[in-house]
Order: sequence, then structure tokens, then C-alpha cells
Amino acid sequence: MLMRSTFAAVRSSSCVIPSRSASMFARRGYATITTPGTTKPENTVRILTVDGTCSNYQVKAKADKHSLTIDEPKNVGGSDSGPDPLRTQLAALVGCMNATARMYAKDMNVDLGDVKFTIKGTYDAKGFHHPEEVSAQFSKVVIDAEFATSQSQEKLSEIAKKVENTCPISRMFKASGCKVDTNWKVASK
Repeated sequence: MLMRSTFAAVRSSSCVIPSRSASMFARRGYATITTPGTTKPENTVRILTVDGTCSNYQVKAKADKHSLTIDEPKNVGGSDSGPDPLRTQLAALVGCMNATARMYAKDMNVDLGDVKFTIKGTYDAKGFHHPEEVSAQFSKVVIDAEFATSQSQEKLSEIAKKVENTCPISRMFKASGCKVDTNWKVASK
């Protein structure tokens, strides 16, 4: 599967990335981007690979040196050896948003501290068997996050807005028609 980096998505939506942020993403190996005033764009396409094996409902995936088991609960025929695919998708969304937020925060010299989150995804299971009647994907995702930071709510909201516009997995959810609500707040002390 061909995946475009954050820059490819941001550039195609005509957003302007400040040069400081562009260099931040480039330093992390995500992509390079055309510097203002130049005419030759750099390559921003990356190919990500995950290998694995499947046995019954269980998937054992390997991405570089990391392993992940995805399975279904016993009541639907799996062995319950890992989270199901839908919960894995929700966890991937939080992971991507967290990583994107940390990149912006580092570039802005902001310490986000630890984060406690709850994510809830709504979908109609009928869509799995009757996709002509009901959409099978998530219709709504709500992410509540509390940041143990000394930063202001205003600064946290500034980072949240950047993340909502650039996180690749969040953009995939939104492109599918899913409403993604993020409620980020500074944890009370």
C-alpha cells in the first residue's frame, strides 16, 4: 500500500507549512519539502511495509522490528490473543495524533507531559453484513485527552488544531466520512 507522508497531504490541500515545521518533519525522516522560492519539489512519497501471518482470525504482523497481534474475541471465533481490528484502528489514531502532537510541541519548545486518553468509536455492525444499507466504517470518533502540562489551554488548542489538520490517520478517518471530535484539555492540578 502506498502511503503519503504528512507533507504530501498538507501540500495537496494548499496549506502553508512554516519552514521551521517543515524542517522538523524532514529531520524526523518523514519527508522533505520545497523551500519557498525554489522550483524543484523534493520527493515526499514513502512506502511503508508490514509483513505477517494469519491463522484463523489471528494476525501476527511485523513492522520493522516491532510485532503486533490482532485477533477477534472467542465469541466470534477468534482466540482473543490481541485487540480486534477496529480497536487497533482506534489505537493507531491515538498513536498517530500523539506522535504528530509531540513533533509540533518539540518544534514549539512545548512540554506536553503525559497524556491520559479515552477514545470511543461509533459504527453500525449491520454495515458488515449489509453494506448496501449501512456504512461499515466508523461514523463518529470522540477522543478525550488530558495533558499533564504546565502549558496554557490556548497553547494546547493551537497544537490540537495543527494535529487535526495534518495527522495522516485522522485525515483518513475524516476522508471516510467519519466525524472526529477531539477534546484536549490541560489536566487539573
